[in-house]
Amino acid sequence: MDVIRPDPNISNEWKSEKGQNRRNRKNQVKEDGSEEMTPDETRQVRGQMELSNVSRSQIGAEETVGHLIWNQNPPAQLQNNQHRFPRPDRIHPRNAGPMFEPEYNNYPLSSSPPYIRDEESPSDPSPPPPPRKVKGRPNQPPLALSTPKPKFGFSTSAILIIIQVLIIFLFAVFVSYDMEVTANPKMEPKNQGSSGQDKENRENGGYLKFYSANNLRLHKFYPFFQDVHVMIFVGFGFLMTFLRKYGYSAVGYNMLIAAIAIQWSILCRGIFHHGLNTIPINIESLINGDFAAGAVLISFGALLGVTNPLHLVTLCLIEVFLYALNEYIGATLFGAIDIGGSMWIHTFGAYFGLALSLTMRRQKDIDTKNEGSSYNSDIFAMIGTIFLWLFWPSFNGAMATGDDQHRAVINTVLSLTGSCIFSFAASSLMCPENKFSMVHVQNASLAGGVAVGAIADLMIQPFGALLIGSLAGLLSTAGYVYISPFLQRKIGLHDTCGVHNLHGMPGVMAGFIGVIMAAIATEDQYGNSLYQQYPARAPPENSSLLRDIRDEMLSIEPGQGRTGQEQALYQLAALFTTIGIAVVGGAVTGVVLRIPFFGKVPNEFLFDDSNLWEVPENEEKDQTNVDGSTHRNGTGGNTATAGIEMSQGKRD
Repeated sequence: MDVIRPDPNISNEWKSEKGQNRRNRKNQVKEDGSEEMTPDETRQVRGQMELSNVSRSQIGAEETVGHLIWNQNPPAQLQNNQHRFPRPDRIHPRNAGPMFEPEYNNYPLSSSPPYIRDEESPSDPSPPPPPRKVKGRPNQPPLALSTPKPKFGFSTSAILIIIQVLIIFLFAVFVSYDMEVTANPKMEPKNQGSSGQDKENRENGGYLKFYSANNLRLHKFYPFFQDVHVMIFVGFGFLMTFLRKYGYSAVGYNMLIAAIAIQWSILCRGIFHHGLNTIPINIESLINGDFAAGAVLISFGALLGVTNPLHLVTLCLIEVFLYALNEYIGATLFGAIDIGGSMWIHTFGAYFGLALSLTMRRQKDIDTKNEGSSYNSDIFAMIGTIFLWLFWPSFNGAMATGDDQHRAVINTVLSLTGSCIFSFAASSLMCPENKFSMVHVQNASLAGGVAVGAIADLMIQPFGALLIGSLAGLLSTAGYVYISPFLQRKIGLHDTCGVHNLHGMPGVMAGFIGVIMAAIATEDQYGNSLYQQYPARAPPENSSLLRDIRDEMLSIEPGQGRTGQEQALYQLAALFTTIGIAVVGGAVTGVVLRIPFFGKVPNEFLFDDSNLWEVPENEEKDQTNVDGSTHRNGTGGNTATAGIEMSQGKRD
């Protein structure tokens, strides 16, 4: 192998002469930093690139067509001429080979002694000139080296095991079957039931009657539980598969955090409703667990593609606790009603996720074409939409009873049909060439279910349900086309799924309609069931009016004797309290997740499954959207929204 070694016998005059030659060549470079290369120089440079067997990461070079650029920062071990091998730029193309070492990556061009060839080297008295840039050819970015992937696997696995072991221990200490679930009806269970009627039945020895009556609860609630369960694990999961390279994470992480949320919510809600006493568990506990998981999944939608599993697990634990706290304040302390969770679930989850996204500030880092959909990924997302659309009446009516539940189902179906029709109409009107946008159809068609949730069991009349759904579909579509791009452009709010448009604004809309309905509700309209709809409006305990009402409806519990206007104020307070706890809680959680311990998804792996999932090697390459920009913000995802961008300017 030809090796060129420094000759200490060469005089300093030779050094000066050679240094002057280099300076002369340097002075010939034009102001833009480039000059024409001769054909011989081009062949020499290409010869170095072709003959060298060293990886580009070893020689530390930046490559463009026909030239090499060597870094100018010398490493410490090569300063003061402490070298053993020749500089790479002093090696003739014929002698280029695997002798290059990483220590030459940053060798300077101005601090080396002259070089001569070994005796076995070909008699070529002059080394080639250093390569130079080619005029008119823009420099390419540095070669992408092999970026080490963040090792979230071990830490996440360890934390998941610790969390599960901790929850098992807490369940063993605090959680027990409710009365109707206990196997031995005559055995005094650890818990004391969930109502005064339960306690009275046990004291009178009516165990068999008590259990036979309460076992009907399973037959009543389990069909609704099945529907809600499918919405959480199938509907929400597939709705978020619109990202063309993030389908594994969308469905997989959806399943993971929903499972954690169900377990954790039973404990958190039990603490607020039962203190440190034994927490009874029944079928209603599982439905409420699904509701808590829904709030977390809504927040997950705002952060889709920019978080790692450790972020999501931490987010789930914090948000479920705050969700249970907010629900306790609103439903128990304020006495507000929200049968479909428009405030407790949708509004809370949306603004918690938006505040968290704004605090984490990943918008300025996001520059990837992966944040877009493909034809197939949008079809899978549409499957999630259809599941949610079909089962949403069960979501809103699961916890209602009697005629209230009947109204909740009817009003939700009517509202969903209204939002579906208006989402198609508004999408065509707001998009160029009057084309439909899959973004709007997938999301805005569901807005009617959110907007009617807080009042689904009230006497809003069929035309009212249609009107609410239609307005919600229009509002949600306008949010995707105008509001989300505006917020992203002005304050850098990145909302991957557009949860502000599907859950946030329709949830707030439902809260305000609930305020109006509470103010105008009268006993003439509802009869004595008014006090079942608004328990806080029932007469106080031991009052003659309460006794008269109980003669007709024994299930009415004592209330606080509120007027309609007072109840409306409490509904309004519950709405603003929900938004306040969500925003503050989300911001604080965002600050926590920015701690280096939780890591950060590298920019090249944003919206990409391959970072933490085993992806098939023969994965079909989906075609990127027009510009690969944010899909759910109305700036990408289909031809229509791309046309909006071209007509109104790019919405970064």
